[in-house]
Amino acid sequence: MKICQIKLYRIENELKQSFFNAIAEIIKRETIIVEVMDENGVSGYGEVVAFQTPWYTPETIVGAWWLLKAEILPQVVGRCYTHPNAFYEQFCYIKGNQMALAGLETALWDLAAKRDQVPLYQYLGGIKNRVPVGIAIGRMSLEKRCKKIAQALEDGYQRIKLKIDKHDALEELRILRKKFPDAPFMVDFNGSCTVADFSMLKQLDAFHLQMFEQPLHENDRILYSQLQHILQTPLCLDESITGLSDFILMCHLQAAQIAVVKLGRVGGYTQALQIHNYAAQMQIPLWVGGMLESGIGRAHNLALATLSGFVIPADISSSDHYYEKDITIEKMEVQDGYICLPNQAGIGFTIDSVALEALMKESYEISI
Repeated sequence: MKICQIKLYRIENELKQSFFNAIAEIIKRETIIVEVMDENGVSGYGEVVAFQTPWYTPETIVGAWWLLKAEILPQVVGRCYTHPNAFYEQFCYIKGNQMALAGLETALWDLAAKRDQVPLYQYLGGIKNRVPVGIAIGRMSLEKRCKKIAQALEDGYQRIKLKIDKHDALEELRILRKKFPDAPFMVDFNGSCTVADFSMLKQLDAFHLQMFEQPLHENDRILYSQLQHILQTPLCLDESITGLSDFILMCHLQAAQIAVVKLGRVGGYTQALQIHNYAAQMQIPLWVGGMLESGIGRAHNLALATLSGFVIPADISSSDHYYEKDITIEKMEVQDGYICLPNQAGIGFTIDSVALEALMKESYEISI
């Protein structure tokens, strides 16, 4: 496929309610939609999911915008790709910046699936036509949190991730577990804990949680290994896994029993598939994580989650959970704890040009 035109759309969408985690408050979500067009006028779409400040990874949306325009797009437009994997090989020299790369790489995968006239999940080798899903609930008052949990259970979500403050974790979980004794809870600390919190984390074993996601700093891999050996609850790594080499190290150190894969964090499908295949060899369960994406990013997450190794419910919510208005015409809906895959070629979701225009801060275009 020959890439004849690339368009970038920098958008900003306000959340229905501020999203708090252990580190940051997110009120408006800014991302970059990437559109790549081939010689036949077929378009593929991806999304750059970096945040405005470097609280999650060193990458930011401003840096990703600059890198795409200055370094990456000039080397892609006019080029012929026999397979999307070639993009990863072309740009493996770039250090970090996985989210900028993933935005364009995933768009190429969407385009390739559309050219072959197959749904993207089948192009990837996915085996499920519906995906079990969970939901992330940010930090908020206990009263609001209980209402959100009750609604999530009523909606059928199969896993509930609680963003949590380490200082409140014990008391809050005592109350929540008493009120929701059988709820499928897990907790996410976003790397805010230290070795001084090992005792507190050990006490959380009593609440029968599915996992602790990223309690320690992303580089504390030896500490993760020590912590996992004293816990009954599985540890799950997020920020620590930026590619296959990180995942191999996790397995070698026995630093965690579960991993979450986010397309943006690992640089796209090429690395995600390599992690998936290695995890199958090591019998490590995986799940697909979310980044408060638009419908484009969520569509890619949905396709990835159809692969056999993703056995834990994915972090993919319905279209109207976080935003009043999304940028796709077709909406994702959770039914009995699952989201069904579309049958159309590629990601199976169509850009709503009116909504895109309304949310757009700036755009950029390059063509041959």
